[in-house]
Amino acid sequence: MLYGRPIVQYYGKWPFIRVLGVQEFFSTVFSMGNAAPHIYYLLYRRHQYAPSNYMLSPVLIGSSINGINTWWWSTVFHARDTWWTERLDYHGATLLLVAYAWIAVLRLYISVFKVNYYHASMAALIVFGVSFCHHVYLMNTSVFDYGYNMKYNAFIFVVQLSTWFMYAYHRRHCKHVLKVIKFQMMLSLAATFEIFDFPPFFLLIDAHAVWHLLTIFLGFYWYSFLEDDAASIVVESKRIV
Repeated sequence: MLYGRPIVQYYGKWPFIRVLGVQEFFSTVFSMGNAAPHIYYLLYRRHQYAPSNYMLSPVLIGSSINGINTWWWSTVFHARDTWWTERLDYHGATLLLVAYAWIAVLRLYISVFKVNYYHASMAALIVFGVSFCHHVYLMNTSVFDYGYNMKYNAFIFVVQLSTWFMYAYHRRHCKHVLKVIKFQMMLSLAATFEIFDFPPFFLLIDAHAVWHLLTIFLGFYWYSFLEDDAASIVVESKRIV
């Protein structure tokens, strides 16, 4: 309630009090926080989650850079909501999901189905790349459809979720795969804040801001899994040799 009246959305967006000129203060701060795990692991633990003798290293390093890019534009958008910052934020978030799905598919195909890395990588890149480009084209050549964007992101999320579950099942002998299951479950629970929205408390923090807060901790947990997973692959490769 505000002045005895219910808070309502305008064009699907809540009203917020500006803090230091920032439109959505907490979403902006938490977006900056989400870049932290990507920056930290890229600068200080790159050789742990993406060792040089691991074939997925370039993909994982690229994913970290993509994560920094995604959260940079999320920060900019929540600080200043304009036509172009909104699109860069939305498409950046979608690209991050697509990248995670790409990693999941590659990991499953290479480790479980023993598909050639380059064949699997190029095939998955073409499929996801074309899908993402088509999505961006549709979003920018007609009405910027928030509902369609949510459905597309949900579809990509389900793809990577089911792929990781298949991967975990086939590698259930490795204890660390429980991490990716826990990560996916916690991410799914956190995502409910995106679905079940509520007005901002004190016109400062809404469900979207809470979602961004939770994903900061999940980012560090994700990299913890990547480190364990890379270590297990390196060990297995040495055994084969």
